[in-house]
Amino acid sequence: WRTLNLQSIADGGIEAAVLRLYESRRPADRFDKNFDSKQRKKVLNALEYLEKHLPQLSTQKMGLAEASAVSLVDYMHLRFSHENLGNHFPRLFAWAANWNRIGWVQETAPPINP
Repeated sequence: WRTLNLQSIADGGIEAAVLRLYESRRPADRFDKNFDSKQRKKVLNALEYLEKHLPQLSTQKMGLAEASAVSLVDYMHLRFSHENLGNHFPRLFAWAANWNRIGWVQETAPPINP
């Protein structure tokens, strides 16, 4: 259950982050600041939970929970880097950065446009 719990929290954060991205692409007159704020809170809650429970995530073996947590951190870094969430969750972002140094993890990263 530990794995499924961590994975579901990370996945919920990813879902909220994707909803925020879609909302940000609406025309300014249709952007719902309240909706975006609620989704941001969900993301922050997920990141806070994962940072608090970081000892339950492996540094050696990539499993379902680890893949979901790294995906959430990387998505936030990719789409919302301007929010500097690494400053608020430094241990979680450092943990994900360590995973991102591994070749096969790097190969899953999206291409960066110059």
